[in-house]
Amino acid sequence: MEAKKTTITNHTDGTNRFKTPSIRIINPLTQNRTNGNSLLSVKFNTINNSTSIANSTTPLRNRNKVKLKPGHSPLDWNHIVTTKGINGELITGLSQLKEDSAFLQLNSKTSIHQLNLSIPPYKIKPHLKINKEILQRHQKWISTDDKTSTDNDYWCVIDGTVYCLTEYLDFHPGGIDIITSLKDKDLLPWFNKHHRWISYEKLLQTCFVGIYVEEKYV
Repeated sequence: MEAKKTTITNHTDGTNRFKTPSIRIINPLTQNRTNGNSLLSVKFNTINNSTSIANSTTPLRNRNKVKLKPGHSPLDWNHIVTTKGINGELITGLSQLKEDSAFLQLNSKTSIHQLNLSIPPYKIKPHLKINKEILQRHQKWISTDDKTSTDNDYWCVIDGTVYCLTEYLDFHPGGIDIITSLKDKDLLPWFNKHHRWISYEKLLQTCFVGIYVEEKYV
């Protein structure tokens, strides 16, 4: 009984309130565990605020991932964003956009003038407006096997905002097909379901094309 008293005293802060032990002082030979939990349970409960390790990793195991090509890690994407992206080089289809009559009628002279000055779309104010007719002309995806091909030009809608994913698709952990199969949808519900902990606005900031207008996607 005296040994138990000493153990409790070592874990108090002077206020007679029990203090949760840190990981570094847990003795694996100690048998006095609350509710008989093992060392592994206590360790993960301390880190994850009483959330079991099984619950925290199950969603990751269940997600279908594809093997990305070399040079397509999150760090590689960040490098592309901070080099090509800030200069507006991640947006495909801009030359066609400048000659699109529907686009020219829909947008203000101020916005079009900035586009003609090669200002990156994410910096243009007022934002460019893109409707369904224009969007569909920029949803062509052939392949990424031929890096000399200029046919790929893929835009999508996320929460009413148009992004160019032409460069990003090869970086998507879930693969290309899952995104291109949803081209007629606003991707926000899908994104929130699978990537709710990621800020797509930050991830795709330099892929921003403009605001989706006209009929809403369902």
